[in-house]
Amino acid sequence: MKAILHSLLFMTILCSYSCEKEYAFSQSQSISAEGWTYENILKYSFDVQDSNILYDLYLEIDYLTSFSYQNVYVNVYTGQDPSKMKKTQLSLDLSNKLGIWKGDCNAEQCTYLLPLQKSIFFEQVGKQHFWVEQFSRTNQLKGIQSISLVGEIIGTKAK
Repeated sequence: MKAILHSLLFMTILCSYSCEKEYAFSQSQSISAEGWTYENILKYSFDVQDSNILYDLYLEIDYLTSFSYQNVYVNVYTGQDPSKMKKTQLSLDLSNKLGIWKGDCNAEQCTYLLPLQKSIFFEQVGKQHFWVEQFSRTNQLKGIQSISLVGEIIGTKAK
């Protein structure tokens, strides 16, 4: 009987490790409990070594269920040269129209892996920069604890 229980425990542990995704990169930026201000631009960078690799990009957002808004407006800057980065405005929806939080939630906080772009590739190898600037109506946006930039390799582009 003990051997069966040990085998089941081993298989459960093995399955839980094998089911976790491995990401090409994952960088996290913590946000002060005082709030995310306009001046606090979250800056990420990562190296691309092959321009044929396809990625899915995500923002993993850890936030409190006491967060006062349905979404967060951000400016996203991308590029290799920080002085020539492309700017895109986005609304990051943290709840649906009914007010139900998105992501994996408990009574106090949620973690939401928000898809940004699917099946993208980078035209040039080298260091890539990715910045997220808070652009909501309130300068001191409280309730967001951290934001991570996550990149998953999904294959290579067709030639």
